Amino acid sequence: MGTNAIAVLSGCRQDRSGTWFLPTGPNDPRLPEPILTPEEERQTAALRAQIEAQLSLSDFAATLPSWMPEQLDRLMGQPPFVKRPVTGWRDPSVMVGNLPSQYAPFLDAFLQDPNRLALRNYARWWFDRRAAAAPLAACDNLNPIACQAVQTQLGIGARPWPWDLTDPFTLVEYLDWALANGQVATQPTPVPTTPPSSSGDTGSSLMSVLTIHVVDASGVPLGGACVEVEVPVGTSTVCDNEQWDGSATAGLIEIRGYPGTYKVRENRPPSGYAVVEDVRSVEVTAAGAAIILVHEAGPRGTEGPAAKPNSSIPSPSQTTGIAGATYTSPQFGYVVTWQSPWEPTTVTSDPEAGDYLRLGTGDVAMEYHAFFTDQPLKQALEAFVAERARTHPGVTPQYQAPGGGLNADSPALWHFTYTRADGVVMGEATIAFSVGSGRGVLMRTVIRPEDDASPRALFYAVSLVLDPVDATAAAQ
Repeated sequence: MGTNAIAVLSGCRQDRSGTWFLPTGPNDPRLPEPILTPEEERQTAALRAQIEAQLSLSDFAATLPSWMPEQLDRLMGQPPFVKRPVTGWRDPSVMVGNLPSQYAPFLDAFLQDPNRLALRNYARWWFDRRAAAAPLAACDNLNPIACQAVQTQLGIGARPWPWDLTDPFTLVEYLDWALANGQVATQPTPVPTTPPSSSGDTGSSLMSVLTIHVVDASGVPLGGACVEVEVPVGTSTVCDNEQWDGSATAGLIEIRGYPGTYKVRENRPPSGYAVVEDVRSVEVTAAGAAIILVHEAGPRGTEGPAAKPNSSIPSPSQTTGIAGATYTSPQFGYVVTWQSPWEPTTVTSDPEAGDYLRLGTGDVAMEYHAFFTDQPLKQALEAFVAERARTHPGVTPQYQAPGGGLNADSPALWHFTYTRADGVVMGEATIAFSVGSGRGVLMRTVIRPEDDASPRALFYAVSLVLDPVDATAAAQ
């Protein structure tokens, strides 16, 4: 393992003689040179102030379930708190257990607030730096359980704990990295020319606006689209006139963030239109940027507004797996069948993203998503739910252990609620099933208004067969 990996994973540094030590802070005299010069401190002062203002531990604690703060305190042990090599502020005598996976969705949701973008960038840097330093080769001679123990102790693949982000030494190292990698505006940046939205405006001169115009072939705005936006800190989905859209105008999506390269892909088209397939890469400057997503005629040759509700689904010739009221997963082979009032609303198949089917009856929806993964089923489920929580800010996922009923054949069930833009409170439950042979997991998500009992008969009108070949053989 190289010295940089040792430094990242242990928290230790070398003095001028090459001796390793644990710094007491960014101004430890044993450091060969200051991490930041006085001029660099001046240049990064605004970014530092942003991060410190966005990292409100009381605000974060308010988003956690009542039992979690006590468990986080337990990890730090008894005062006086001591920073140690490798484990940092965490007491190594206290078992971590499942807390990292339970904690991750809540941190992700907290960081997804657009007013915490600077903090989100900082947390992503912390995560990526440890992942890049991971001694994966060290696991070659270990069994999987031992390897997982090593990764857990080193915090590889886990989110930063609150004390990791408040550590003064780590913060200064991030500021040094951000300055060296062009992530700091060293001169005052002009306010974007696009008028800021009151819902997303942070008042920061470092923020910019990406404007996405969604129109038909004649230039008429089309409402209801969703886009997936990839930035260096991660990927988010923003839907027209929903929480992260800074514009209240249908067909106009405004996304606020730092200047940089954005990749935009439409993942839900306006009703009656086909998805704009190409990925747009756009350089967002301090003055903002804009792109236009033009939608031609509907995919079945019908002009969009007159098309059927499910006309966004490509034809069976495009290997989507739809044939009548039956869907066969192109990559995994499981089968979903349905009866009225269910209709397919979205179906995709991609070697990277897996197979996805969404059925709807109006307000009620069911989703099936299978993808290739090397993770254990429960871990994959937790990662999947964390992503859904990230795209539905403000939710509080609740975990249920395996048991009867909905999750009888699944390792766990997650449920949470969130409020749509129209004020309707939605409830969501997600479970997972193996699709066998290490090929991945199948996520089944039920989404409905929280005050809607959704009679069981409605869900009985949809059936799932994970392995139709085995089912046929068993019937014979």
